[in-house]
Amino acid sequence: MAIGSTVICFVRHKDEPLKSLCTVEINDRCIIQARAFNDYDPCLEVKEFLEVFKKSKLNDNDTKQFKKAI
Repeated sequence: MAIGSTVICFVRHKDEPLKSLCTVEINDRCIIQARAFNDYDPCLEVKEFLEVFKKSKLNDNDTKQFKKAI
């Protein structure tokens, strides 16, 4: 991910790839916002996933671009 760019990602279960659980906005290696259907907060399971994703894929020491998260 290039510095200064915004990326929109969709969190989905791998068993239900057509059902989006959450939309995530990422900018400069930071999660700007994460919203579920109808502008609700994501469920606990998604929040926990995003914490793991943030620590493993968005840290400053990782210079590789992230690929598939799930």
